[in-house]
Amino acid sequence: MEGGLVEAVIADQPEAAPDIVVIDYDTDGFPAEDLCSITQSDGSQSTALVVPHFVEASGIDLTGVFRQMTD
Repeated sequence: MEGGLVEAVIADQPEAAPDIVVIDYDTDGFPAEDLCSITQSDGSQSTALVVPHFVEASGIDLTGVFRQMTD
């Protein structure tokens, strides 16, 4: 995801998938009212754009994709 754009989050069991958000710390050009304050692991605060993503049912052979990754 770093340096790119998330177009979709897919799963073979979307009803069991967790809620997902993309946190983008590159906030240049976004109005302040669209940004959130994110507490970091060290307790400091960072400003970021937070975009929710919904997990979609897979329309591709996801099992085959995972199999190729482990071969």
